[in-house]
Amino acid sequence: METTLCFLTSPDKARFEELDISCLHWLDLGNLEMELLEFQESSIWKNKFYDLRETLEKIEGVTKDSTVSSENEILKVWNSLPNNFKSMKALVIAFLTLFGSSYACEQLFSALNYIKSDTRNRLTDDLSAACVAFKLRKYEPRLDKLSACIQQQKSH
Repeated sequence: METTLCFLTSPDKARFEELDISCLHWLDLGNLEMELLEFQESSIWKNKFYDLRETLEKIEGVTKDSTVSSENEILKVWNSLPNNFKSMKALVIAFLTLFGSSYACEQLFSALNYIKSDTRNRLTDDLSAACVAFKLRKYEPRLDKLSACIQQQKSH
């Protein structure tokens, strides 16, 4: 499975025989193998994924305040592939949505159940959406800066 997940960022290094795609019965394996061979012959696309891996390494080194996410970079590169790599793109979409459809979805519904409870049942759709977006946003207060502005209370 690890080899298959590495396919997301390194299709230029992937070997078709090592991909674990037995659960994807709908995928045309013959077509996928031909696309992968064609892809690996193209220096343009190999360089695009080499650049992607370099970008991902830079993102890992940047602080948490960065607005660039690795997921967006991966999607950007895969979306730039032409349609003659349709099976490869379908495989990547299947693996990217595999995790998104479970964890993130469950997290969203849990947040929505907490926000729109029996006692808060009159929230409008816009307000509910804003509350969910705020709840799911990653926020870490800078306690050191906040505490520096507060005068400490001295005992008598």
